[in-house]
Amino acid sequence: MPTYHYGNRVYRSSRRSHRRRQPSSGPSKKILSIVLIVLLAAGAGFGIYKGVGAVRNWVHSVMDDDPSSPETGAAQASGSAQESEAESVEADYSPLIKTADAMALQYDYDGAIALLKQVEGYENSRQLSEAISRLNNARTGLVKTDITKVAQLSVKTLIADTTAAFSSGSKETLAANYLTLSEFQAILQQLYDNGYVLVSLHDMAYTDANGYFVGGGIWLPANKKALVLSVEETGTLEANAGLGLARRLVIDEEGNPKSELLRRDGTVATGDLDVVPVLESFIKTHPDFSYKGARGILALTGYDGILGYRTAAKYSDHAHPDYKPAYDRIDAEAERTGAIQTAARLKELGWEFASHSWGHLNMAKASLERIQDDYSRWKDQVESLIGQVDILFFDNGTDIGNWRSYSAENEKYAYLSSVGFRYFCGVDLTTIPWVQLSTSAGYLRQGRVTVNGTQLITYPTRVEPFFDAGSVTDPARP
Repeated sequence: MPTYHYGNRVYRSSRRSHRRRQPSSGPSKKILSIVLIVLLAAGAGFGIYKGVGAVRNWVHSVMDDDPSSPETGAAQASGSAQESEAESVEADYSPLIKTADAMALQYDYDGAIALLKQVEGYENSRQLSEAISRLNNARTGLVKTDITKVAQLSVKTLIADTTAAFSSGSKETLAANYLTLSEFQAILQQLYDNGYVLVSLHDMAYTDANGYFVGGGIWLPANKKALVLSVEETGTLEANAGLGLARRLVIDEEGNPKSELLRRDGTVATGDLDVVPVLESFIKTHPDFSYKGARGILALTGYDGILGYRTAAKYSDHAHPDYKPAYDRIDAEAERTGAIQTAARLKELGWEFASHSWGHLNMAKASLERIQDDYSRWKDQVESLIGQVDILFFDNGTDIGNWRSYSAENEKYAYLSSVGFRYFCGVDLTTIPWVQLSTSAGYLRQGRVTVNGTQLITYPTRVEPFFDAGSVTDPARP
């Protein structure tokens, strides 16, 4: 009877051997033969059945074997080998590296490298090691900026509808003090082409962890130049309604700032119609125009509201001397909510706010008491909506001192410093750029170069280092 091995177990076949038998004679033998044949057939069938059952039982016993059995140990060893092989395959860090490269594109190499080094065991990753090495090599080519050579360009709300603006009775004033939408777009492109990169005043100087006011370290490629951009008033003042200026900033469903423009026919257009949305769209296309996410400074007053929202007290206080019955149709609470939400989103995007004083005050002529009263209104009506600011813009051509450093004896400076102002921006069109840093007193002063129709047409050489005035001037100008 042949035998078959299944694993370590031995089973015998149910098949009978085929040894030749001697023939028999007689009926009894024939009957016996028939009985034997029947018995043999039955036995064979039973044997096959038992054999199949035995094989089935063996398979189940193997599948259900104790984990300590040799077969199970071999399976576990095979599984461990597969797991080790899977672990040896490096994780895909390309999304993280893409984020780091985006940071480096805005010159934040330190932040990009730190991001990659947050991965535990980054030294053992070929992807991360190569990316860190590449970023380190690029960083070695950067040059530290001399912050005293950083200029600031300052614009106002843009003329979005030239037909409405230049056909109005205020066309001369508008043409002198404002840029058109197309002019600003052309200026941005030339600034970018000429190697300028937007930086923050807080990149130029800041208060360190020890409480000292120190000069900042702006590191850029050798062919790039730092530049601060600011905007005086964003949104239409009540007096300028209907003159072709975007009336206010709004945030769309995707979180992007856009401007609303009230047209002559009463319809409202929404889009890239003022400085903020135009610059946001430009940076999306040219992220290397921004140093570590810097945008610009929005210098606000408060006497007529902020960002185009009617948040001033006169719109809701019937006892206010400037209140008008027509203001009753204004939902003052909704206006304040809109301003708060818009300002919060702008800060998230990298925009900074500055005080242009509550009442557009000439601080050179104003008394200390008047300055204190103005700041009190600013704090109540503007700071309550946008948060505290440390940047102060002076009215055109004015300052609280001369070109010499501020001193403790300057009572206006002492007061403004005491309420938190550290950055002071006047207008200087003679020395471009003009920067004064005092680490001992703890402030930074910077002269602003106002960019408007007057500079483009009458004094184009003032803006010559930045862009070509003739090529950007809108032919729609009167």
